[in-house]
Amino acid sequence: MKLPFNLELKRDTNYYFGLTLLTVAILSIVWAIWRDAFEPVDFLVYFLIYSWGYVLILKSDFELRIGNLERVITDLEAKLTVSGLENAGEKAENDSERTLEPEADDEFQPGLSVEAPTEEVKLFHEWKGEE
Repeated sequence: MKLPFNLELKRDTNYYFGLTLLTVAILSIVWAIWRDAFEPVDFLVYFLIYSWGYVLILKSDFELRIGNLERVITDLEAKLTVSGLENAGEKAENDSERTLEPEADDEFQPGLSVEAPTEEVKLFHEWKGEE
């Protein structure tokens, strides 16, 4: 069926049904206010229709984003797997050539301090009864 205007439906049916529900809810609220037929009980129906449409749109948007994210992650994973296989041979060669001596320029040792303990540290240890 050829439409007279360019309409590309790229989202799922939940998205368009949610948009329809939102439009119906908004138009019904405007009609009720304009006709002065706004009853408090009717507000619950308007709210439920509006929230149902909003939830459908959020669900559709979440599924679209997760689908795009999964596609990107699988593409990156495939690229990493290919590059990892290519680099695995180079790494094996480099590991066999390395010696077991530690590197001299690596001065960082976590947990060890060359400075004398400060007064606060001494008070803390005294309070804990460690000295």
